[in-house]
Amino acid sequence: MARQRLGQHFLADAGWREEIAREIRISPQSITQTPPSDGAEFCWIEIGAGHGEMTEHLAYTGVPVHAVELDPLLAAALQRLAKRFPNLDIVSADILESDIAKIAGGKRVRVYGNLPYYITSPILHHLFASAEIIDEINIVIQHEVALRVAAKPGLAITAISPC
Repeated sequence: MARQRLGQHFLADAGWREEIAREIRISPQSITQTPPSDGAEFCWIEIGAGHGEMTEHLAYTGVPVHAVELDPLLAAALQRLAKRFPNLDIVSADILESDIAKIAGGKRVRVYGNLPYYITSPILHHLFASAEIIDEINIVIQHEVALRVAAKPGLAITAISPC
């Protein structure tokens, strides 16, 4: 069950998970999939791994994956998944208090996260502080937040949600 105070929301729909995996090139069906590699020059940092909905997709690539999860119960449950994937490291921590470079261990970084509305901006600012080692930031965010992020400075945003 999602904890509202942590802004948790999970990707329960397998169709959406597959679509996201294709977009970030980690799906077996992806045309531009990144090939698995033991000596990858980059790693994935997943923000808010939750139940591992996308973690498993990331780990299947063979690239090192550092799944950062604040909720200690979810982090403990993710350890079962880590037993199946030697390239998966579970980091039980708050991403806002985490050293991105230290987690990456000298590798370039690709980020994936399904971010809560109330903390999207602080997380992005934290990631931007490590921009020199980050090649990609792939995030799932609320529509209204996406409009604000993409808006030109000084532009008022009005969002119309579909009924």
